[in-house]
Amino acid sequence: MSRIKQVLLILTGGFILCFWAFYNHYPITFWDTGAYLYAGYHNAVPLDRPIIYGLFLRHVSMADSLWLVVLAQGLIVSLLVYYYFYYLTASRFRGTFFLFYIFLLTFLTGASFTVSTLMPDIFTSVALLSLGLLLMVRQMKIRDLIIICFLFVLGISVHNSHIMIVFTVLFVISILWLFRKFRLKLEFLSTKKLIISWILLFCATGGVSLTHHALGKTWAISRGTHMFMMARLADLGILQDYLQKNCWYKDYRICAYKDEIPWDFLWDAEKSPVYKTGGWEANRLEYNAIIQNIFRQPEYTKIFISRSFESSFKLFFSFDTGEMPKQYEGTNTFTMIQKKFGMQVKEYFSARQCNTGIDFTFVNKLQLLLLSFGFFALICLLFSGITLKHRFLIAFILGSLYINALICAAFSGVFDRYQSRIAWMLLLPLMLMLADPSLTETFFRRVKTFFIKLPVHE
Repeated sequence: MSRIKQVLLILTGGFILCFWAFYNHYPITFWDTGAYLYAGYHNAVPLDRPIIYGLFLRHVSMADSLWLVVLAQGLIVSLLVYYYFYYLTASRFRGTFFLFYIFLLTFLTGASFTVSTLMPDIFTSVALLSLGLLLMVRQMKIRDLIIICFLFVLGISVHNSHIMIVFTVLFVISILWLFRKFRLKLEFLSTKKLIISWILLFCATGGVSLTHHALGKTWAISRGTHMFMMARLADLGILQDYLQKNCWYKDYRICAYKDEIPWDFLWDAEKSPVYKTGGWEANRLEYNAIIQNIFRQPEYTKIFISRSFESSFKLFFSFDTGEMPKQYEGTNTFTMIQKKFGMQVKEYFSARQCNTGIDFTFVNKLQLLLLSFGFFALICLLFSGITLKHRFLIAFILGSLYINALICAAFSGVFDRYQSRIAWMLLLPLMLMLADPSLTETFFRRVKTFFIKLPVHE
């Protein structure tokens, strides 16, 4: 396939993936979009997240149009997906299958919605897809390797959860790699690529810390870890139980509000004791002490672990898409768009998000059917006669989806948005199989042989 055709395919895929932004008539925004815009345009390191995505919004938009951000996100995803078809299939029709897969992602899953939203959610899949390519493709063009390494580092850097997810995925693979039998079977995996992946992960975390330090803050990646942990302990009821049992001899400021812990511990500015006792920074030492004391007690640690695993399975199968909060005057997002993109305010207000909204009920039903089929198909293929490389890809995708669910459920909660941002990756191994005639032929030949060998009872 000529280079021009490849570029046109990637561009076409990128534009198709932006469908929901085009249909909405403006890039989709979320509650946190304004915070990212503020951080990027004011070089203000947030308490609860890295500044990297804010800087991405600022520079990619060129202080002119947020459409450029959505288009960039679409092209990044399109490029990475194309790399999978280019390097992991040998079919001359891979371009056709690539576009067919892009159409499936756009109209039957939440991929296009995530691409079209001004949030770092799409970079969860960017980090994981980049990691998969780094590990599985031995012979890669230098240009493509540089691009993938850059996208891997960028994908990790934009959100705290991405660092933990990629670390956990790499840790599991590295543990397996210590076993000689595993190394001999998966010969396409190289120690060199595994080491490079670890180096890039540490470069990403170091880069975030260095950026924060350069902007006048501490070396920390996030200064709000204690808040999210306290909020999660409150969600599980562990915090309330601990306070009831220990406040009679502990001199914590939060003890005055032990009977008034609200449902939204983190963001309820009126009812939460956080804001009645000085805010995030003022409570850092106290909350860290409480968290440490809680996890020193085995009964609370056991509850936290068991509830985290329970929640992870709930989140694994929760991937509805289409959350589009209406944000009018007075919201942080509207204020930032008005200040930095004043000429687009009319366009922003005329978008469907600010008016009738978009009903994703039908899309979510189709997505549930498609991804459920994809999940059970991958489980069956994992134990079939396909190549070890494709079985590793299936295990990598399924493992990444579960690790994403486990980490998000353990440290934040069960919210569909966390899983919908990467659930569409389930279909990738299936489409790669369809695009490779030799692989498909081998699979169906083994299935045929299996049924022929079944005993016949007269």
